[in-house]
Amino acid sequence: MSQPSYVHELVERFSLDAEPSDRAEVITSLKARLSKLHPDKTGGQFTSEEDKQQFFSIQAALAKLEDANDSALVPLEHVTALVETLAKAVAPMGAVQNEMLQAQRKQEIRNQVRARYAQVKVTSGTFLAISTAILTFMGTLKDNPVLGDLLTVPNVPAYLAAIWLTSCVLFAMTWLRERKAAATAEYLTTENGLGRAFGDLCRHIRERGDGNFVFSRRDYVEMLASPWMGSVERIFGSSLDHATAEPVVTVHIERLLDRGAIKRQPRKGVLEWFEVDEEILAEAAKLSRW
Repeated sequence: MSQPSYVHELVERFSLDAEPSDRAEVITSLKARLSKLHPDKTGGQFTSEEDKQQFFSIQAALAKLEDANDSALVPLEHVTALVETLAKAVAPMGAVQNEMLQAQRKQEIRNQVRARYAQVKVTSGTFLAISTAILTFMGTLKDNPVLGDLLTVPNVPAYLAAIWLTSCVLFAMTWLRERKAAATAEYLTTENGLGRAFGDLCRHIRERGDGNFVFSRRDYVEMLASPWMGSVERIFGSSLDHATAEPVVTVHIERLLDRGAIKRQPRKGVLEWFEVDEEILAEAAKLSRW
């Protein structure tokens, strides 16, 4: 196939806004389309199989157009085979990249849980350590020029004991709540956790009764962060804060989009919207029942 006819076919196939006679303009248009389809713009994954195939097709076409020394261009009908070969070669790398991304998300979730309780743990732990030291060495500290007079004041030992007990209880309760929140977050990143949480979300969508099977990312986050989140809370007795729920929801949405359970809804505005198929909605809602 001659280069002019090949370029003309590329313009038609990809609906490019370029003149087939202007090879440089065609290359520029192909690069712009390639940039829009790049998976880095959608969290490292293609939004659809069609976008994935088109991305690799454009890559193959650009490689031929930019090779000035290659006069024997590959016919467009052979590009499909080339795309499949490229896709198979890239697939293992994509799987590794996806695993690394999932591990990064989980670490982000753990960090958010720790940050949520860090201030209370540090404060109560500091008071606990100080009061323990004073109570333990109270006899020795009576001769201290600074603390000696303070320890002779009536009821000071009782106050120190109360501070110690309060700090101990607060530290223990905070540690326990952190462990429960961490267990909740860890569970929600598993397949069972995804099923339970998405089931609760679908049940709420159906109970809404407006006939619209849509939800926003904020709806999902609010559900996970609410104290009435449903079956998941009944398992661990602890819900998540909004900062921790955000990365959990990101993990869920990435998996659900990849499996075709939901699809993005093209709405203008600040919120990101998704739609659930009616059959999937009914099936998923059953997962939240006990």
